Amino acid sequence: MKMQGEADGQDSTSGAKVASGISQGTAISSGNIMRMLSSIASFFTVKKVPALDWLDTPEGKDFEDRTGRVYERLDLFKINAEQRYFEVGNGQSMLLDQVIDKVANDLNEDACAVREHVLMWMTEASNSADPEYEGTQEYVDLVQAWAEEECEKYEIDLRF
Repeated sequence: MKMQGEADGQDSTSGAKVASGISQGTAISSGNIMRMLSSIASFFTVKKVPALDWLDTPEGKDFEDRTGRVYERLDLFKINAEQRYFEVGNGQSMLLDQVIDKVANDLNEDACAVREHVLMWMTEASNSADPEYEGTQEYVDLVQAWAEEECEKYEIDLRF
């Protein structure tokens, strides 16, 4: 089993090292998380509560909190979309289920609850292990296909 390492801190746009050890391209502000959550919430309603109002419910607040905590952990990972694994630095890598289990254990959360957030991150805030490949349509298509297959397998509806 391959274990987690540290992020390489490589800025995907300029090749410059980032002091924080996190790629500038993957930094997610709370405002970006809120916009993403609003976008996701607009696709569904829970208990017949309008979608945006759902974020103000206890379930919505829990979902929002979990999203922020999961995304924080995932900022250390880079996706190798072709080989379908996550690079964590120093040549180390993890499979999707290993990433989900690690994040769930780190956060003391249920892996099923974390899986949905990891798949959202893959489609919304993913970054490539190869900075020159990141953002290309081929890369986006590979990540989307991978995430969609995982959603089907676990019956998760992210409404791509």
